[in-house]
Amino acid sequence: MSRSLQTNKKSASRRRRLARKLVAERLEPRVAMAATPIISEFLASNSGGLEDIDGDTSDWIEIHNPTSATVDLSGWRLTDDPLDLSEWTFPSVTIPANDFLVVFASDKDRAVSGQQLHTNFKLGSGGDYLALVQPDGTIVSEFAPQYPTQTTNVSFGVGFNVDDLIEVGDGSRTFVPANGSLGDSWKTTTFNDASWTPGPTGIGYGIEQPGFNVRYVKAKSSGTFDGTISNLTLAESVLATPAYQSLDLNANSNTINFLGTGANGRFGGDGPFPNQAIGDDINHFVIEATASIVIPSAGAWSFGVNSDDGFGLSLAGNGQTFSSSFQGTRAANDTIRTFNIPAAGRYEA
Repeated sequence: MSRSLQTNKKSASRRRRLARKLVAERLEPRVAMAATPIISEFLASNSGGLEDIDGDTSDWIEIHNPTSATVDLSGWRLTDDPLDLSEWTFPSVTIPANDFLVVFASDKDRAVSGQQLHTNFKLGSGGDYLALVQPDGTIVSEFAPQYPTQTTNVSFGVGFNVDDLIEVGDGSRTFVPANGSLGDSWKTTTFNDASWTPGPTGIGYGIEQPGFNVRYVKAKSSGTFDGTISNLTLAESVLATPAYQSLDLNANSNTINFLGTGANGRFGGDGPFPNQAIGDDINHFVIEATASIVIPSAGAWSFGVNSDDGFGLSLAGNGQTFSSSFQGTRAANDTIRTFNIPAAGRYEA
């Protein structure tokens, strides 16, 4: 007997929709090459993200020390008012070489050495001025005349000149040990990792959470790409190319059961796409949903995707990768593929 796992209409592990509208977002073109501390990043609309010591999800500002020496910020200032460069003053606090310091822009006005720092102003999500000022009044880092409108839970900042030793998508091998018998042997260049699970980066270790990691990416025109997503190949290109993205958000969802416009799919309980509401007629975006699933026994398992556009589905584990896809556009329809799963266990979808 075949087992069946199925997703809903207007959903897929990877899917995209055709668009009538494009949304563009300005990016900060600066590169961090400073010889003094700078504002490297900030979040002006924090909803459920980093919490301060009071448990509030306040706005925050990250200060980076790109130099090779520790810097004392005593007497330095942060301000969101170009006419008041002394708006909030740092206490005696140091940032080690090539390190970072987070200051909450909470309007709580706390400037005590050794304690969490809070400015006496909040950041405006609609665009605002922001600057880091030396004790003598010299502005060393600023977003002027103002930074662009900000998106909730999407930070904004400057780029860094870095050497990427490992790129996203590079080949790697992973192993989760049951005990410490390996010791440090796995760190040597001669260690044989042939039995470890192969796969692309990135790889992380943390607390497992239920559901799917959902990435929502809006397309924009850039170079020879006109921003139109008409097939799965273009959707994959948008996911992989930052220049083609006007918005890139991440969320978590217990099910992939998204609905934009049109009739319901195979299951009840439709939910909106990230950053949308049900009924929004928004196109030219890509959804990438990833998760680890446990298949309890070997055998034939059927996977179904109901969508009104193209999709790509992959299932990897036990040294094999199974896939199903629809390249182009279509009216709402089902694609069902049966995979001969070799063994019970965890598979990456």
